[in-house]
Amino acid sequence: MPRKLLRAIALLALLLGGCGAAHAQAYGIATRDPQVPAITGYLSLPPGRGPFPAVVLFHGLRVYATYTGTFAVLTEHYNRMGIATLAVDWGSARNLRNGGPLGIGTMESVIEDAFAANAFLRSLPVIRPDKIFFEGFSLGGYVAKWVTTAQNENRRDRFAGAIGFSPRCNQDLRTVDYAAPVVLVLPDASDASPQLCAVAQGRPNLDIVLVHSTVHDYYEDHNGEPWKEALRHGDAMIAAVLAR
Repeated sequence: MPRKLLRAIALLALLLGGCGAAHAQAYGIATRDPQVPAITGYLSLPPGRGPFPAVVLFHGLRVYATYTGTFAVLTEHYNRMGIATLAVDWGSARNLRNGGPLGIGTMESVIEDAFAANAFLRSLPVIRPDKIFFEGFSLGGYVAKWVTTAQNENRRDRFAGAIGFSPRCNQDLRTVDYAAPVVLVLPDASDASPQLCAVAQGRPNLDIVLVHSTVHDYYEDHNGEPWKEALRHGDAMIAAVLAR
């Protein structure tokens, strides 16, 4: 592993040292969509008084229940480092069928759901409003590409950074400007269009990471090296932002 990455992860541990994970509490999160006035979020706080940084966990086109194992692992991981998590079930309110399509709303609606989760966290005194991160999977990884773009830089509910696992890539990545760091992690030997992501490598605030896997949902193997490598890169980005 590169020394720079190791130093960043070590710094994160020093900045946010803590232990133990709290039980999640369910909340209704108000949206701006008149068809779907609220979605559900499950907030888990680390031990201590706060205020804490936070990570919004966002599922893909499979229903929320299929991601609960991964979200539980991530919640424990982040809570141990002093970071709160908000696992968002946006699909139930939008009548999402497993694998799609959406029953209510559009892709833009789902992106706005991410900002609604951010706004909810900002309303809580226990959360640091300037240190809220986004982490999405598959379709949620696609959302990660858009929540930190320059056009969203002046939003009150903007994110400090974003991580996308197995997003679908397109040519837009070569023209979009990012106001905050984005890490996109893709399997290098699947149908997840890694080449379309790779051509954008080197753009400011955008880091494309390829992990060795033939499986789109590599993140479901929580003991697998692809997932561990992906998590290390995400941790390094968060550490760098928190150190500013």
